[in-house]
Amino acid sequence: MERSRAGISSMAPRENRVPLEIEEGAADLRSVIGTGALGYLRAGRYAEGLSAIAEARDLVTLQDEYWWEPELHRLEGDLLLASGGSPALVEECYRDALGSAHQHEAKSWELRAAASLARLWHDQGRRGEARDLLAPVYVWFTEGFDTPDLKQTKSLLAALDA
Repeated sequence: MERSRAGISSMAPRENRVPLEIEEGAADLRSVIGTGALGYLRAGRYAEGLSAIAEARDLVTLQDEYWWEPELHRLEGDLLLASGGSPALVEECYRDALGSAHQHEAKSWELRAAASLARLWHDQGRRGEARDLLAPVYVWFTEGFDTPDLKQTKSLLAALDA
């Protein structure tokens, strides 16, 4: 049985999982993440969400699409946070997401990871650190301010300034 960062069993043994169809690229990482992990998060089905993250990691390796790693780390953090996981483990996931996004030069993933970590820190009363992390990532963007990620980040920065 595989274990999540929280040290709890997050899924059935690998041999008992229903395998995704991965022949000829049939499995789409966007589907696994979007309808899998994210859907389970929204439904409050956290263990299944962590299982979807594990499936997505298998696909990342199989399909050599490592640029998805930052979002997988971030979603793992969201799932652990929502399920009452250790704040230190949640922070580790968000930091891993930030590092991976930076390594892949993926500014949109970096924005999402920074916003998630900044929200965590805000909730912990670490407002200055949250602002210092998030503001430089936000100012990098020169367009797309009508997108949900940038709108949410602008609101979060305003809350950090309040």
